[in-house]
Amino acid sequence: MSVQVGSCNAVQRETVIEEDTEAVEVTVLVEGDSIDDCLDAGLNIELAAPLGERQLIDGTTGEPVEVHPNEDASSDR
Repeated sequence: MSVQVGSCNAVQRETVIEEDTEAVEVTVLVEGDSIDDCLDAGLNIELAAPLGERQLIDGTTGEPVEVHPNEDASSDR
């Protein structure tokens, strides 16, 4: 699964993934020089099981995130 992180020119420090049967919560900790920094390239995250019907949760806000499936759903990780 690939995720975009709203944080420009920042560097990823740590990614925390918590999975259960209902949801996947992803928290990405980044480091940058300003509040406007972002992780431009996005992150590829490998899940223990495909996301499927589980809800994706932003670990920073606790809010659900809209999922945009890529064209090759068979590679859902």
